[in-house]
Amino acid sequence: MNKALIIAIATTSLIVMTATDAFAWERHGTVTGSGGYSRSVTGSGSCSGGSCNNSRQVTGPGGYSRTRQGQVSSNPDGGWTRNGTITRRNGNQVNYEGSGSCSGGNCTYGGSRTGPYGTTTHSGGISR
Repeated sequence: MNKALIIAIATTSLIVMTATDAFAWERHGTVTGSGGYSRSVTGSGSCSGGSCNNSRQVTGPGGYSRTRQGQVSSNPDGGWTRNGTITRRNGNQVNYEGSGSCSGGNCTYGGSRTGPYGTTTHSGGISR
């Protein structure tokens, strides 16, 4: 019985690792602003079961960096939701969340960000 349990756990772990690797991604690049300052951007993520997790770090002049970690999930009705946290160089955190849906070539979206200075909201639409 213990041998069968160990084989089942090992097989499940192998399947999970294979599925995760199949939908994993990384990105690396440089962004140069109008003032000539460059920022390096690195990111990674993975998708599984209708959800994608992602992480991004932007490092600018003086070594100051900002990180963002979040998740985007699809809904059974065809819409999507997202949420995550942005950590700024001074350690302040901003939590964000949003949702949207598309139908007939029209998409609507909305969300909010909450940080040390309060909450901001946004909404809008895109049509093709």
